Amino acid sequence: MPFLPQNTGIHIRPIHLRKDLNEVADLVDACFADHMDAEGRAYLQNIRRLGKEGNSYYLDATSPETSPVPFHGYVWVENGKIIGNITLIYLRKKEKNIYFIANVAVDSQYRGRGIARQMTERAIQHVREHGGKSIILQVREDNPVAIHLYESLGFYEITRRTNWGFDHRPQNPTQELNAIKVKPRKEESWNQEKKWLEEIYPEKVTWFLPFQLSKHEPGVLNWLSRWLNTESIQFWEAKEGERLLGLASLEVINPFQDYLWLATSPAYEGIAIPALISFIARRVCHPNKIMINYPAYRAVAAFQAVGMKELNTLIWMENNPSFPKNSD
Repeated sequence: MPFLPQNTGIHIRPIHLRKDLNEVADLVDACFADHMDAEGRAYLQNIRRLGKEGNSYYLDATSPETSPVPFHGYVWVENGKIIGNITLIYLRKKEKNIYFIANVAVDSQYRGRGIARQMTERAIQHVREHGGKSIILQVREDNPVAIHLYESLGFYEITRRTNWGFDHRPQNPTQELNAIKVKPRKEESWNQEKKWLEEIYPEKVTWFLPFQLSKHEPGVLNWLSRWLNTESIQFWEAKEGERLLGLASLEVINPFQDYLWLATSPAYEGIAIPALISFIARRVCHPNKIMINYPAYRAVAAFQAVGMKELNTLIWMENNPSFPKNSD
């Protein structure tokens, strides 16, 4: 059903996967090309692949709540052309109906007309209609216009996360790190690693990251599960003498990206992070594929010491649509 009267020539409607995917992919590509990371490129590749190979007649019958793919949502159509898109990804966790808003994209020629606001309002309305308890989105820290928009619609900040990657060749650690030894993880380190991982990657964050804590637990059953599912995760730990300083897990996510999950304490991250990253980067074929998601503003000097650069810092925002936003 159109969100605005049809005689205006402008309306919001649910996406039709069978016919809209390629046009939406082109729009998202044009809007975010300057800031797109490897994960974003993989997402676009999957959209285009589904548009060519997927059973889109079947997918057209699905909704954000029932779709097997994270491409559902709404589009803004004007004069037969898709000039806006918003994606709604549904996630059910512990009886909580949670939605994730992504790809709020508006053609550059049509910006400044409130299209992004109306699409976001329609997404909030959808979540409310379907009994959603929470909506999460991410916005770049350097995008004050979008931040103000979301705040005005009732979103509030819950955390900030920085994505780190290599711009050039990895740098060697400084001499003061030579006493730190990096070796394959020992099983007895798991309890401490689990505690650190839960602090650095809390549950609400990992719902929207390709992270699953149970995959990192040592043991034959986990090893067998990864082998049967052709999943690749490697584990290391950094020690100074007998003192455990930190651990790292390198997980292959897609052809473009390997995530490095770090587990350490704020007291040790200044030395543990450079030692782990430099050791691992020297032993992989494509260190430029390594990506690290970490709490914003933490261990900045440690990442920079090994040649990593900040790809972006994202503000994670939440909205509770069951409660109406303030009228002011």
